[in-house]
Amino acid sequence: MKDINLVYNEIVEKLKASNNYSVVGDLEHMISSAATGGEALSSSAFYLKHLIEKDPGAYQLIREQVNQYLDYCKKNGLIIN
Repeated sequence: MKDINLVYNEIVEKLKASNNYSVVGDLEHMISSAATGGEALSSSAFYLKHLIEKDPGAYQLIREQVNQYLDYCKKNGLIIN
């Protein structure tokens, strides 16, 4: 399994490369406003899981990384609905 930080960095790099700065901003805001690492992980994972509804184009760019992110959460006991 790939390190979750590397997966997050890949997500941000792909989104920035395709000028999806609003999605990057949303993710950075969630992570910076979280009180704990678990809260940051669960809120960002929830956002990414539902990105297909908010911005299907951005989701398609990072679909593989989103699946890796969600797999990491699941393997660590976080179920994202």
